Amino acid sequence: MGKNEVDKIKIIVTGGNGFIGSHLVDALVKDGHAVTVLDNFNKQMDKSKKPAMNPEATYVVGDVRKEKDWLKAGITKTDAIIHLAAKTSVEESFFNPCEYISNNCYGTAVMYNLIAKNKIPIKKIILASSIAVYGEGPYLCKDCGKFYPQPRQPDQLKRKEWDIRCPKCNSVSKPLERFEDDTEQIVSTYALTKNVQEKLATIYGDSLGITTIMLRYFNVYGPRQGQNNPYTGVVTIFLNNIKNGENLIVHEDGLQTRDFVHVKDVVNATILALKKGNHSAIYNVGNGKSTNIRNLAELLIKTCKSKSKLVVDNKFRVGDVRHGSGSIKKIVAELGFKPSYSIEAGLKELADGV
Repeated sequence: MGKNEVDKIKIIVTGGNGFIGSHLVDALVKDGHAVTVLDNFNKQMDKSKKPAMNPEATYVVGDVRKEKDWLKAGITKTDAIIHLAAKTSVEESFFNPCEYISNNCYGTAVMYNLIAKNKIPIKKIILASSIAVYGEGPYLCKDCGKFYPQPRQPDQLKRKEWDIRCPKCNSVSKPLERFEDDTEQIVSTYALTKNVQEKLATIYGDSLGITTIMLRYFNVYGPRQGQNNPYTGVVTIFLNNIKNGENLIVHEDGLQTRDFVHVKDVVNATILALKKGNHSAIYNVGNGKSTNIRNLAELLIKTCKSKSKLVVDNKFRVGDVRHGSGSIKKIVAELGFKPSYSIEAGLKELADGV
């Protein structure tokens, strides 16, 4: 599966009945690939408008932590694996670390154990990682220079001091873009599991000669999304609030930022990695622009012509980063990725269905 290869291949998509996975399966099937989905069907998505199961794909109900389910899905005869299956809530991971480590880390280890043990000639593995591995990422103090901040502590947040300050002069500092070679900062159990997945993928990709591409997805939104994660699913949460005539509740001061990327752009990036990624690499997958949560809420209210109000509650969640955006220059340059949805266009598409 080099740069110009477009042959139809056998692909296992784990988590292929989920939010991102269901869109990806649709696209892979449309391209003519033989797709097998391995999924435990523990729903983290909204199926109210369109069924997620594609009739041309094969579905195996199973658990990535069980060898027998991987074998049932045909791992010994597949060409490529796109590994999306994971538990994904930063907040929940604090209260359920065993489940997160088991699903995300152990499940990935089982996959590689089977590949190594059976000498399966997998051509490519694409791993869904996350912007969470960066933590707060780098910041710039105008007087002291670049630095990597420590996580914001509860006592700071209780004082409603939301911004990141320079550890030397205590001045409010500016967030910088995250690049793929930036220092990783693990500030949640979820981020830890994604970091471990990446390390496993690197170790086994190198030792087994498997082209391994890790895609650090930013904040994905779009049709079929559930509300399992307050920031990953914030768009869906706000839309449901509007639909029910409720106010839109924004934590902190509402000026925290995220890079919201449409699910169809994420699918496009993943398929480009499958088709054109001819060497192991890590790529950020985002829109390339950041939006603060207050503006997101206001834009949705305006787009939906809603009477709902924006309410900034000054509450916080320990472990949330202040700003979450990054550079997509690498995936643009190497794979030709180009986001097709602005945040305005993406929200309008969703609002039309409310």
